[in-house]
Parts: sequence; structure tokens; C-alpha cells
Amino acid sequence: MKAIRFWLLTALCAALLSGASFARVISTVEDLVALGGTAVSEDITLQEGVYDLTGSNWRPILSVGEGCTLDGGNAVIKGLDISRRSGSSSSGKYGFVAENYGTITNLNVALTSGANTGTMSAGVIAAVNNGLISNCRVFGDADAPVTITASLCYAGGIAGSNRGTIENCSVNDISFATAGQKSFVGGIAGQMSGGFIVGCTVYNVSILINNSADAGGIAGVIERGGSELYLSEIRECSVLYSSLSGDGGNVGGIAGSAKSVLVSKCRVNYVDLRHTGSGICNIGGLVGEAVDLPGEQVDFSSNYYADVFSANMHFQTGDYAGGIAGSLYASDSTRSVFTKCFFCSDYTAVPDICGSYQGNATADNFNECSGESKSGMTCDGWAEHALGEGWTNNGPEGYPVYSDLIPVSFARLHRSGDYLPRSSYRLAYDGTDVAELGLVDPAAEFDPELFAIPPFTDMLPVVIEYVTVNGEMMTGPVTAGDY
Repeated sequence: MKAIRFWLLTALCAALLSGASFARVISTVEDLVALGGTAVSEDITLQEGVYDLTGSNWRPILSVGEGCTLDGGNAVIKGLDISRRSGSSSSGKYGFVAENYGTITNLNVALTSGANTGTMSAGVIAAVNNGLISNCRVFGDADAPVTITASLCYAGGIAGSNRGTIENCSVNDISFATAGQKSFVGGIAGQMSGGFIVGCTVYNVSILINNSADAGGIAGVIERGGSELYLSEIRECSVLYSSLSGDGGNVGGIAGSAKSVLVSKCRVNYVDLRHTGSGICNIGGLVGEAVDLPGEQVDFSSNYYADVFSANMHFQTGDYAGGIAGSLYASDSTRSVFTKCFFCSDYTAVPDICGSYQGNATADNFNECSGESKSGMTCDGWAEHALGEGWTNNGPEGYPVYSDLIPVSFARLHRSGDYLPRSSYRLAYDGTDVAELGLVDPAAEFDPELFAIPPFTDMLPVVIEYVTVNGEMMTGPVTAGDY
């Protein structure tokens, strides 16, 4: 069995402990519209089908409560007007759900018209995600992508602001633009603040920002979430056949700007990176600007940027452009901030892996990183040799892809009087914090008896009632491939 990192998803709330109950079923457009403007405190399931909200009096669902599941049932929602907000004009939340604390899964949203969003957060699935969003798809028309225009906003295809987990989601054939005051835009999330984005794909997405903001294929801006416990992570994600452009600010294939984050096993393939305007811009194949500080460290490992959608990387005199990073600020000149990261030198026209070294940053912050020709990167065996185990040269034109492991997620239920908020505990498996666990070999086996919550000195003890694996209760040892 491979020793692979696992990862933590959000806990399920005490509402699920009160005994078995059936989910409330939504089967008509009228049922769905009636759900808008309410706070979901029970499980909801949509019957499979198409729900056309065009012309309806739709309002965003206020919230999905912790421990509650909104299961889209693979239904398709079309005609969703994300110009409609929840909250005031100065703190609006735009999207299908305003705030998610539980689970949103198996939902498809077909955007059929453009939208203008104002201040705060805009995400097609959820404006703010504090829980889990999984297996959701947002898409437009490939021939005429709709445009979401944001002003002073965190805007993303799945979530505006992500503080929870987004897994196995995709966004394709939509566009973002900014107007007025600056916004932070990402294909999956506008902002990350102590969250996870795993196994997500962005395809044929256009992002155009102004006013020196941040644009990233996966996330616009990645920030620390309040303490060292809230490190963000992006893993096994792909940005494909897309265009990212900025007037000043930061533009990167994965993230516009980043600190306090782990980014691993991601690819940026056939993506244009452009400066359009007069302000100075940081442009990088993986990240526009990275800031590595004590307690806010940045780690990019086993990632690459290669090829373009329609034109080579475009930058102007005065910009800072690099095949991997536009700009790096580091407090430690020798720490490996980037490891095994590569860019295709045939399309970038940049002089180096990094456009600007700030603070104590030096070339030594890049370990086993370089530019490679397309013929080299697509050569059989290059992927595993350069990027590591799990990578193969099986992508388009022989470019590397990473896809040999499977996701397994764990959560716990307990009975112990007061219910602890999910941010205040750690679940461990066989002595290892599951916040540091991740994708696994299908043959990996897990024993529910080996899960535990380490004791706290200042909190009530928590007794685990049972552990779930991918949402199902474990009654005995399980093999990951069976889930």
C-alpha cells in the first residue's frame, strides 16, 4: 500500500445524530423557487431533470446548515440569475446558495445569460463556501460563453470565497470580467482562505480583470485564514484551453497571488496569460505573485505550465513575467518554495523561471525547476521522471497528466453534549492528522477503530460515535477502491 497523504473534509453536524430521517425532495420549479430565500436545516434532494428558472422570482438560498446535504441528484438548473443577491448592497452574496456550511453535491448549473454582481462574494454554486462542494458542474455555451461581470468582489465559477473544500468540480465555457472597483477572480474560487480545492477542472474559461486585481485559473487570491491551522491547499487540478488577462495586478495559471498555500500535481495546459492595459503586471505560468513568510509559507511542487490557447504569453515593458512565477517575495533565500515545477519555453518568451525576486528571494528558492521544450515535455517518460510518480505522458499531444489515485474523504459524528465547531478539532487516523491525508491507492484499507480525536486541554472531550467514508458510515474495515 502506498504511503500517500490524505485530506480532511468538513465534519457532519449534530442534526444527523437525531436519528434516521428522509431527505426533503424537490421535484418542480415551484418547489425550487420556494426554497430560495430560506435557510436549509434539513437534507434536500432534487429529482433528476431540468429546472428552468428563467423569469422566476429566484432568490439565493440563504444557507445550507452544517451537517445538512443539498444533493442535486445530477439535475440541471438553467436560467439562474446570479445578479440576485442575498444581503445588503455593501455585503451581498451572489449565487445559487449564499453561504454553505454543509454539503452541496451532484448539482449542474447551465448559465444561459450574463450577470452583474456587486460587493462581497459571487460564486455560481455558493457565494461563500465553509463546507463541502463536490461533484458539481457549472457550464455555459461553448460557442457564446456568458459573462459574469464583478465589481469589488471575490468571484469564482464554483465559489466566490472558499474556506471549506471543493472537490471534483468543473467549470467550462463561461467568462468573467471586472468593472468599477477591483475584484479577485478565479475559475473555481475568487478567494481561498484556509480551504481545499482538489481534483477540479477549468476548461475554456476567460477571465479579464482591471484595477490591479488578481486573476488565477483556479483561485484569484490565496490568503491565510486566520491561523496556522488554516493553510490552503490546491491539488490535482487542471486549467485547460483558457485565457487569463489583467490590467496590472497579478495573473497566474493556478493563482493570481498566493501565500499560506500548498499547490501540487496541477497542470496549466493550452492557456493564454496576458497583460492588457497600462499598469505594471506580475505574470507567471503558475502564479503571478507568491509571498513566502514564516507562518505563511508557500509550497508549489510537481506542477507545470505548457502551451497556449491562441497566443504566446503576453507581457509589456516594466512587467515582471516568469515561466513559473511573475514575482516571488521570500524571507528565506534558501528554502525550497518551488520544487519540480516546469514551464514550456517554446511559448513564453520569458528570460527565466521568475520575473522578479523580492525581499531575500533568490534562484535557490526554486529546486529542480526549469523551462523545457515541448518536444522534451511530451517525450515518453518525461512526466514521471521530471514531475514524479503518478504522472504519465498520456495527455493531449503527449503532455503530462496525473490521474492514478482516487479520493477518499473522512468525517466523524459524535455524542458529547456540546457540539464542537469543525474548526476546533482534529481527526486522526492511526496517529496521523487527517488534515494531512489525501488521495490514496485503491487498495488502501482503513479500520474505523484507528480513528481518534486527540485530547484537548481546554475543551470538552469528544467521543466518536462513528466515522464516515465518502459519506457512508463505516461498520468495519474498508478498502478505498470500494468507495
